[in-house]
Amino acid sequence: MSDTLDNKILQVLRENGLPEVFPSLREIPFPGQLGVALSNVFQIARAAYPGADKKQLKEKADEIAQLIGYNLDSSGIFEKVEVVKGYVNCFFKPPAFASDLISNVLMNGISWAESKETTPGRAMVEYSQPNTHKAFHIGHVRNVVTGSCLIRCMEYSGRDVVAANYYGDIGTHVFKSLWYLENYAQGEMIEGSLGQWLGNQYQNAEEILSSDDTLREEALRGIAERWYSGDPQLIARWEETRGWSLDEFRRIYKELDARFDVDFFESQVEVEGLKIVDELVEEGIAAISGGARIVEIDVKLHEKFPGEFPLVNGEIKDKYRVLVLVKSDGSSLYGSKDLSLAKKKFEDFEIDESIYVVDNSQKFYFEQVFQILRIMGFPQWEKCFHLSYELVMLPEGKMSSRKGQVVLYDDVKTELERRALDVVREKNPNLPDKAKKQVASDVAMGALKYGMLRVDTNKIIHFDFDDVLDLEGRSAPYIQYAGARASSILRKAKDEKIKVPDNVTDSDFSYDMETAEIELIKMINRLPEIVRKVSDEKKPIHLASYAYELAVAFSDFYHACPVLKAEGDILRSRLLLVKASRITIKSALWLLGINSPDVM
Repeated sequence: MSDTLDNKILQVLRENGLPEVFPSLREIPFPGQLGVALSNVFQIARAAYPGADKKQLKEKADEIAQLIGYNLDSSGIFEKVEVVKGYVNCFFKPPAFASDLISNVLMNGISWAESKETTPGRAMVEYSQPNTHKAFHIGHVRNVVTGSCLIRCMEYSGRDVVAANYYGDIGTHVFKSLWYLENYAQGEMIEGSLGQWLGNQYQNAEEILSSDDTLREEALRGIAERWYSGDPQLIARWEETRGWSLDEFRRIYKELDARFDVDFFESQVEVEGLKIVDELVEEGIAAISGGARIVEIDVKLHEKFPGEFPLVNGEIKDKYRVLVLVKSDGSSLYGSKDLSLAKKKFEDFEIDESIYVVDNSQKFYFEQVFQILRIMGFPQWEKCFHLSYELVMLPEGKMSSRKGQVVLYDDVKTELERRALDVVREKNPNLPDKAKKQVASDVAMGALKYGMLRVDTNKIIHFDFDDVLDLEGRSAPYIQYAGARASSILRKAKDEKIKVPDNVTDSDFSYDMETAEIELIKMINRLPEIVRKVSDEKKPIHLASYAYELAVAFSDFYHACPVLKAEGDILRSRLLLVKASRITIKSALWLLGINSPDVM
């Protein structure tokens, strides 16, 4: 239907010698009405009459709107077309629109909203970035589900995407753990929980070292010297313990259904990073201060781009300040490694865009790194994008792995599954035990993921068990229940020997549909637009909100329009609508990384 509209608009523009500037489309806001409003006819007038003043442009826009409206109305493909204050409101014929949409959904299944055209340019989404030797807590989950959802939506929109992880497997936190393991390691090591045990040892190390500055300095200096001299015993212990962390992370990624095409490690880019810093010193971009390698970013930006970064009252504006790349003891910092990694991404993987899903506390740091890439003359610096997200908070405040004030992912998952299983037992006691556990697992994981995705990335999440599991609230269980209800209707139809149609015929949806039916059809139709919006704006909250609104629309339909009590063509059409709703709910949840059980 949208293709027909696009072609007709294009035909009108061409036949009347108007520039091919397509009006933006927005859904008709009137309840029970199917259609779109063409809302930027003014832009066509501006392109057609570039020298016209504001009054002339308004008159020309009105003329163009009337012209488009007349041609669309006479085409016979719409129920009616009206021109109101520069808007061209096109009302679709409900039977034709519904038949076209539902047929598309049934024909293509869960992938019906997937773009049939390829969007140019390969993108890399780097997300997760956990530090080895530390525990994986629910704060990490927000990163994982945000990146995973974005990747699915980008690929649905036709993008070629590389999913990347960047493990923090070296640095001060690792040195603390290695020091503690050599001197104080305690507690039973349980096979299968070595990563969590290792996280506990890190917390113990931090507790000791944070209380004694002298011990901290001596301990870390000693470990660092042995590390950089290649002490075989220390390296062997690092490799073994790093493996424990990686095994745990990969087990968690599998449970979260998070995909990674490539793994980067800080230890692999450190040497190249130090080399880049040496080159920056030789080129005069970096300087040596107190033995450390630094970049005075604002000074260098003024030198290279004086027009864009001029002197203000004879002084350089202190916007990006100074970034230390290498410490005075010769050890590298994040900046040097990220410069190396940026080059590796673009050169080795031939990407056109690099997206970093990293928490908001690193916002200024990434601005600094991107500006240094610019000063270096790295052409793709503008193609680096930091998708920041706020933290997940405990009731008493911010989580910290240094203080041991964390809620572990495993503990959260276990508690959610326990609570979900109680609900499943109450709601569906006749379900086999194995099925109950599977549904509880799907509900628990959905509650966890949706609890992260339903909040905009620029807002802090205050995690609450009751809230994310609320069957009546804005939650994954509510959306999953809508999908299960649709499945239940289709099962009951078969039990009652009612034929569930597999395809749409000319007679379907030919009756006067109820408002709730039309609103549900409109909501189903929005999925491709929402997926594109997530991909373009890099905001998964659009999809999370849509999935909930779709579930609400289905619930309204369920209560307002009896399905199995209907007869004839109405029964058939409503079963088709239930079937399309089930597919679309499942598709939306899949894009969010959430399973959609058929029973709850």
